[in-house]
Amino acid sequence: MNNDKMLTRIGNLLRQAEGTDNQSEADAFTEAAQRLATTHSVSLELARAAAGARDKAAVPITRHCVIGERGKKGLRTYVSLMLAIATNNNVRCDIAHNSTFVIRYGFESDIDVVDALYAGLIVQMVKASEAYLQSGDWKNTKIQRLVHYRDECGHRYQRWETRTPNRLQARIEFQAGYSAHIDERLSAAREQATRDINATNGVDDSRPGSAPSAELVLKGKDVAVADHYKKSSVARGSYRANSRATTYSQAARDAGAAAAAKAQIGEQATLGGSARKLTA
Repeated sequence: MNNDKMLTRIGNLLRQAEGTDNQSEADAFTEAAQRLATTHSVSLELARAAAGARDKAAVPITRHCVIGERGKKGLRTYVSLMLAIATNNNVRCDIAHNSTFVIRYGFESDIDVVDALYAGLIVQMVKASEAYLQSGDWKNTKIQRLVHYRDECGHRYQRWETRTPNRLQARIEFQAGYSAHIDERLSAAREQATRDINATNGVDDSRPGSAPSAELVLKGKDVAVADHYKKSSVARGSYRANSRATTYSQAARDAGAAAAAKAQIGEQATLGGSARKLTA
């Protein structure tokens, strides 16, 4: 299966979730798309290995993706969704300090998958968070907010306080729950795909001449991507998704996770290039 056909099948699989209100069914469509992506990734790598010197070996590439405009609030949740998708598809990322863009490192076919999944899921996340805000449910929840103080001697300290969230805080917390749930679903689907591939091929890494396991193939891709990343990245430090978190709302995050269970990808996916920039 070539890359274009695989991406089309991913879109077709997840579009089926659009017509169902059953969260279990919608979850299954998302996982099916990730399993297809993982299976395609392994098959493509095995085909490259079988071709050997006859074909020019594929090498990892670097691709830039704009997340949002500078100064836009809440871009870190967009980045979290991108990382959830990229991590589960053999793609490494560098994050801008202000979360306005992401640089991806990986094989072109894998980055295409990341673009397709992100372009659809980000639209769904924004739409779902807007529906959550319009419902007014967030007004009946509480949020843990990190508040900074200064005492009479001028010493600074901070503590968590329970408050009613504003719209921005509610949106960010909802989207944080959404992206975390997507990460769980894609990870589970990737693991299931590797088990299915191994069972189908009857692999045994300890037996000479046996087809390599899916884990071994994906590990080989990770090594190649890691080498490309080391040579190409100029990033300093590391990205910590929650290092600057100043709010936490379990109710809003649970609502985001429930919405993510119904996520699907429509025809808005952008393939073969940078995913679209969104405003929310």
